[in-house]
Amino acid sequence: MIFKKLEDIYKSSAVVSAWTLISRILGFVRDILFAFFLGSGPIADAFIIAFRIPNLFRRFFAEGVFSAAFIPLLSEANEKFGKKAGIKFTSKIASLLLFIVLPIILLSEFFMPQIVLIIAPGFIENLERLELTIPYARIIFPYLIFIIFTALFAASLNTNGKFWAGAAAPSILNVFIIIGLIFSRFLNYEYGIVISWSVLIAGIFQMLLVAYANYKQGLAFNIGFPIIDENIKTFIKKFIPAAIGAGVTQINLLIASIFASQIPGAVSWLYYSDRVAQLPLGIIAIAIGTVLLPDLSKKVNLSKKFEQNIVQDRAILLTLVFSFPAAVALIYLSELIIRTLFGYGAFTEGDIIKTSNALKVYAYAIPAFMLIKILSPIFFARKDTKTPLQVAAFSAVLNVFLCWYLMGKIGYLGIAISLSISGYVNFVLLVYILSKRKLYFFTKNFYLILIKIISATLSMLILLFIVNSIITNLILNYDPIFLNIFKLLILVLVGVLSFIYICYLLKVFNFFKKDSFIESYK
Repeated sequence: MIFKKLEDIYKSSAVVSAWTLISRILGFVRDILFAFFLGSGPIADAFIIAFRIPNLFRRFFAEGVFSAAFIPLLSEANEKFGKKAGIKFTSKIASLLLFIVLPIILLSEFFMPQIVLIIAPGFIENLERLELTIPYARIIFPYLIFIIFTALFAASLNTNGKFWAGAAAPSILNVFIIIGLIFSRFLNYEYGIVISWSVLIAGIFQMLLVAYANYKQGLAFNIGFPIIDENIKTFIKKFIPAAIGAGVTQINLLIASIFASQIPGAVSWLYYSDRVAQLPLGIIAIAIGTVLLPDLSKKVNLSKKFEQNIVQDRAILLTLVFSFPAAVALIYLSELIIRTLFGYGAFTEGDIIKTSNALKVYAYAIPAFMLIKILSPIFFARKDTKTPLQVAAFSAVLNVFLCWYLMGKIGYLGIAISLSISGYVNFVLLVYILSKRKLYFFTKNFYLILIKIISATLSMLILLFIVNSIITNLILNYDPIFLNIFKLLILVLVGVLSFIYICYLLKVFNFFKKDSFIESYK
């Protein structure tokens, strides 16, 4: 039975990863067009800041924060009292969210100029960017209500073992922004206004998709005046620490915006580099974490300690299989990736160099940030949202000081370096606490598999270096754009296939087979 569940996790993770991959590919198309048309100019910086404002609030009420408090309680209601009790609980949460979020939207629309100046104070020295950001932000901000309810519907589906709709929803946003960019280009409309409206309309369609999926699964719920009963009080007690923790995380982004806004173009450089670095995080870590939380919550509720550690161990090792080669490849190929994806149109040579340097820094921290996404649900599944909050708070304070110090020394790269260092501190503290509380223990094969993964990664890097040198020497006379695209495609293919083959030779994948995994626990 346990291995049937493990297979279900892999299948569900594959579904989430597939849709996330589609969304990320569309996101890259979006960012390529964005960079080509707008580069790192005033409209680009203004839109990025405007879009960041609802995203700051979104992470209080949506994504991992909301799921961390909501899914374990919904899972408990479903397990103990049945599906109808779960739907009733979801209805109460929806009513509470609507009651809280609507006033936030109204007040933010009124005070938007002040909010923009808090997030990007450097824009006061650049009135063009400031005057562009305010109307963009006012159009985009109501997107918050739709994306929050999208998260609620998706969490309800995830808890009931249905993942595709929630994973597919982000693709809608990318499609609408792509359409908006192309529409603006050929009809000569203002880019910023059109893509701001594209974001808002996309939010409506995202919500409708997951709402329909809920309806089809018999999970539809009503919204009324909020009723604060014991279940809701429990949710609030779990949600507030997680929301504060998310707020701490958002302080990091806020600090980054404050400093980056003082350097024209830095907001865009850090944005583009972060988008590339987020690819493995979004496809693998978030997918595994999304599937891990509801399944682990059920096992915790049923006190299945042995099964809990099996699920945790395999999720962590599976993340390492992807994170190490991804980080090494992004470090080695950073400039080629940025040049191939964004190095056209309004995106200058200086933009390419500055963005690729930031990507190298972010890439070093990919394993840490991916593992944080896996380790945090281990606490959340046990209804412990305080510990990740405390760790995140410490890491955020460290980040503020590092950002302030390093920004003065090395400019915009100091922001990326400080975020990376604080990410590793966060990860190390989570591992230490889990081990100390005996919530997770390493199997006897863990370190052996880790050494094999590192060996496969280093072998892949050596092979990439050799192939890159051969390609460069053989086709020097070809068009640079064609050469870059050809090199990137070949190197990605070589990197993926060589890593998989070396892992196969080293028998890394045997660890994920049933018989081998049973043996590791004896």
